[in-house]
Amino acid sequence: MDAFQAFDGASHAKPLTNADPVVVPIYHSSTYRFKTIDQFSEPNHGSNFVYRRCGNPTTENVEVVINEIEGGAGSLLYNSGLAAISAVFLEFLNSGSHLISMSPIYSGTSSFINETLKRFGVEVTFVDVEKEENFAKAVENAIRPNTKLIYFETIANPTMAVPDILGTLEIAKKHNIRTCIDATFSSPYLIHPLALGANISLHSCSKYIGGHTDVIAGVVTVSSYDDWKKLKLQQLTTGSSLSPFDAALLTRGLKTLALRVEKSPKMLKNSRISGISSESVTCILSGTSISSTI
Repeated sequence: MDAFQAFDGASHAKPLTNADPVVVPIYHSSTYRFKTIDQFSEPNHGSNFVYRRCGNPTTENVEVVINEIEGGAGSLLYNSGLAAISAVFLEFLNSGSHLISMSPIYSGTSSFINETLKRFGVEVTFVDVEKEENFAKAVENAIRPNTKLIYFETIANPTMAVPDILGTLEIAKKHNIRTCIDATFSSPYLIHPLALGANISLHSCSKYIGGHTDVIAGVVTVSSYDDWKKLKLQQLTTGSSLSPFDAALLTRGLKTLALRVEKSPKMLKNSRISGISSESVTCILSGTSISSTI
């Protein structure tokens, strides 16, 4: 056996024809081979799978599942929750754009806004959900002619404050402004931002979706296929896609998502996070105090 045979010998495994794996395999190949030059020359090579940064079967499977849960036009997985958040900001904001953001929010998001977006000329107005009696009205008062995005969390990380989600979405629709909701703390099991009228829904998959404290990942789901294409192209050029190994961990986590969310109030009885039970959905949507549900 020569050196080439040893190198090439591992690539002769044939796909299964009479049996399908119950669990999607981890496809960790960085590149893919094509049978003919003509096939490679087809638009998009006739496949999403050319180079792992561009597409991966294991990762795509999770994106499809999450998109079905969220009811969107498409989902994209990122190598962290903050990568997902920053991707949205970088795609839909430019120098001179105005962002309205809820405050307080996740510290990583706040740091990215203050340390990066502002440095590139993005104007920002923070609306304090804990001080404003009418959060939606305060958001409307902050709107400028150059406002391009309204960003807020369903439940503030880490203070657990809750904004008026429906009221804020109505304001955004009235003024034709794109909205992005970070629904990490309420999980895709309890709330579907896109169904409520948001343009973009995102999650840190490191929390409820992963569920086992062993994966860092994020996901963005959009209501518009055009927005998905924009974010996908950006992901190709920034290299922020998720590895198939981490995607496989999310596959496992998704299988018990509903069970874990339903059980979390019992497990966390003495914690404020117990407010995100299924009985709290009305509270979350209306923007009333989440502490009243504990």
